[in-house]
Amino acid sequence: MNAISTLTASLILVCHAAAAPPDSVYIDLGAVNDERGLWLVRDNDGWNEAVVQDGVDCRQNDLSPHGRTTGTYLYFRVSNEWAYHGSRPEVWLRVEYFDGPAGQPLYLDYDATGDGIPARYKRPEPLLMAGTGTWREHVFHLEDAYFGDRQNKGCDFRFSCGEGLAFQINRVWVSETEAASNIVPAAHALELPAGVVPASALFGRGDATWPLLRGYSPHHYGIVSDLAYDYRPVLDRLAGRGINLVRAMPLNAYDVQPFLRDSDGRYDLMRIDPAYLERIREFTAYANARGLAVQFSVLDHCSLRHGTVKDRFAYAEGNNTQGIAITDTNFASFWNQPDGSEMQAYRAWIEALVGATRGQKVIFEVMNEPYVDSPDVLPFHRVMLEMLREAGAGKVSFNAWNDADAKTLEPLADYIGWHGNGFEAHDGFPPEKVLISTDTGAWHSKADVIEWAAASFHHGYNFEHMAMSDDGDTGEADTDWEFIRILGLLASVPDD
Repeated sequence: MNAISTLTASLILVCHAAAAPPDSVYIDLGAVNDERGLWLVRDNDGWNEAVVQDGVDCRQNDLSPHGRTTGTYLYFRVSNEWAYHGSRPEVWLRVEYFDGPAGQPLYLDYDATGDGIPARYKRPEPLLMAGTGTWREHVFHLEDAYFGDRQNKGCDFRFSCGEGLAFQINRVWVSETEAASNIVPAAHALELPAGVVPASALFGRGDATWPLLRGYSPHHYGIVSDLAYDYRPVLDRLAGRGINLVRAMPLNAYDVQPFLRDSDGRYDLMRIDPAYLERIREFTAYANARGLAVQFSVLDHCSLRHGTVKDRFAYAEGNNTQGIAITDTNFASFWNQPDGSEMQAYRAWIEALVGATRGQKVIFEVMNEPYVDSPDVLPFHRVMLEMLREAGAGKVSFNAWNDADAKTLEPLADYIGWHGNGFEAHDGFPPEKVLISTDTGAWHSKADVIEWAAASFHHGYNFEHMAMSDDGDTGEADTDWEFIRILGLLASVPDD
């Protein structure tokens, strides 16, 4: 989880208010909770703490003494704008929980229609854990939900598992229809194809050091932003072939952009589209489940300079309600105006993107192809890296444009991207931080890419190939998954 500012929390509520009423409310628990109309409340007998359970950032009841009370329950409050005093009596309550000792119950008590304590803490049949030691999900169907803020601290429902017993919860949805709950289970809870190594095995647990990255990025711009693109088949095929990284550009001028529009059609850069954030969340969870970390380019310089698309970019002049006009030459010049509309827009997008993917295996890259060596580029990248860290990003990177400035920024980043059309040695940097990537696949032959990858791995560098499509593309017409298999295996081949 990451630190969400008061501004971001307000933005989430504004997003929901501006769009059609959502059919569900949601919370993702962790070091800081991602709250979308559903809140976790602590104190009294609801003390809780952030923990990492089986590699997942979540929360559990805190059994340590807090005065006269301990944390027997996890209490939740539903937004009164969504449901209040029986306005939505039939709901589906879905919870993602860690499956602890066999037979241990998980109780739900909810505020139901009626009077007195029995109604305020109505308890349906409990869920009995199976002892699998994995993350699982369960749905409670409630037909008489009152949600009148009548439990402790004005809450509407709570979970528990018995006096003195700990339990862990990651995500909770409350939906008005059974199908509306589109919960994305933790990576290790998904059904994986035979022979596929889960992300937890590839990347370790918690803050464990990541292995050498072997990347392949199909549909390099639109794997997320192209809403018509089904990313699941290609990620399924990449799984088990030694590839453990995929790169995506969720904010670009080529496809859908992540902002809600005002009545006049302009984008409101301070209102991030919750539906698009959900697609990002789902994509990241699916990729992680297939053993793939995700690198997101937070900003994209191509969208600012390519004449065929730059005029329709949300940041371009006339396209947004903030009145900002970000171009390929001035994009970095606002770094020393933290309260200006440009930096506020950058911050809103960063916090939304990091918030949507918290708890997942993600690298956040400041910008795709910054390729402008102006005096502002260095301080801009420093500010953006700091902003990403403040938002809670665990892994951050930047695209280098010269060695001197890259040296200055290197202590702030986990990876330094060298994005070009060939292999170059960068021995002045820690090798585990160097990420060599190709430009788009149509520029190169297979032999070239394999040669560059082998040289990168020989130096201890990470490597990624950016393809033009999902068919093993390197500018040749055939679908060549053998090429991808070789690329994935190269890092483990000993040097002669």
